[in-house]
Amino acid sequence: MSHQGFVYKLRPTETQLELLKQFGGAKRFVYNYFLALAREVYNQDKRHLSYNEMAKILTQLKQTDEFSWLKDMPAQALQQGLKDLETAYKNFFDKLKNGEIPKNPDGSLQKRKDGQVKCSPRFKRKSDFSDTFRYPQYIKVEGNRIWLPKIGWVRFHKSRDIVGTICSATVSQRPSGWYVSVLCETPDIKVPEPVELTEENSVGIDVGVSSLVVASDGYTVLSLNAYRKLDKKLKREQRKLSKKCKGSRNYFKQQYKIARLHERITNMREDYAQKITSLLISDNQAVFAEDLNIQGMMKNHNLAKSIADASMGMLLEMLEWKAKRNFKTFHKIDRWYPSSKTCSCCGYKLDELKLSVREWTCSDCKTVHDRDRNAAINILHEGLRQVGAGHSQTSKTLVEDGRVLSPVKQESPDFSR
Repeated sequence: MSHQGFVYKLRPTETQLELLKQFGGAKRFVYNYFLALAREVYNQDKRHLSYNEMAKILTQLKQTDEFSWLKDMPAQALQQGLKDLETAYKNFFDKLKNGEIPKNPDGSLQKRKDGQVKCSPRFKRKSDFSDTFRYPQYIKVEGNRIWLPKIGWVRFHKSRDIVGTICSATVSQRPSGWYVSVLCETPDIKVPEPVELTEENSVGIDVGVSSLVVASDGYTVLSLNAYRKLDKKLKREQRKLSKKCKGSRNYFKQQYKIARLHERITNMREDYAQKITSLLISDNQAVFAEDLNIQGMMKNHNLAKSIADASMGMLLEMLEWKAKRNFKTFHKIDRWYPSSKTCSCCGYKLDELKLSVREWTCSDCKTVHDRDRNAAINILHEGLRQVGAGHSQTSKTLVEDGRVLSPVKQESPDFSR
């Protein structure tokens, strides 16, 4: 069995909207309360609170007069908030163990402005318009209505049918409204018969800043630059916010405007990446790309803003899970492979190739290369070689009689509708 999520925008009544805000605020309060308590316990006893300990304290809180209002909130939604905090700490400890947290020159861990170590859990804010709470059970869907415990039947914009058995539902707030993500358990699809991977049904892509995707077959996509398109408007709205009285109603309204702009930027990036990745996966049997060190690239302060705006990490992530879902091959080659400065025709390798050089001529075969297109072709050749050698870890690829095989190619979806 596999899992798939279906996201819909809710259409609550005024009464239901108030309940959504109350439940989201209650979960945020519980998360922040126990985060502060966990920090206090660690500072005093040098130990960390477990989920069971926090759940017992939460039950005791409900019996007090000060926090008796928590009884009116969905009990399981509050418990899920404690599990989220436990998961946040687990992820932090994993990064600490793997050495992924940045350090100072003296070897100490870097800290945020609030004095806490970077990557550690932080308090949730109401002004982020990102309240969430989760129902682990008792979810029902009928037509364009969903049953949420203690709220009732809530209408939603039904963009597609739900497939599979409902496991849980997560209600989340965005500046544009409230959304529900329904997690379903779907039956496994029978894997199609494999087909041989060749240069005709495979593609290598070079991911960059100015051109987001340059493929070995000539397919090129320029960067969207969503943030830069709204940069001036965002600065103007932020200047207005700085002139408002903090905590006033007008201050809150201006915060909401800025949050809507950030959400618009996020939606533009995600929509752009969804369309690009869908075309790449549907039109090819295998996609090869470089394993980019995006965090390291962000340390170049001259390009950090453009790299973040390009959302290269999100693009590669989408390619990976879409390839798995469609039984296609997606493989990353080593980031140190000299794809840009190696001639894709004769194999001649340059000693050095500056980033500013976008076109170069091979001194052996005299072929004029576009930097990105040449890199994409080399990535394709190297990817086919590595997959044929059995190095791929993210694909359903098979090798038979020396041939590289992959599940049969499916027909491309129609995006014209």
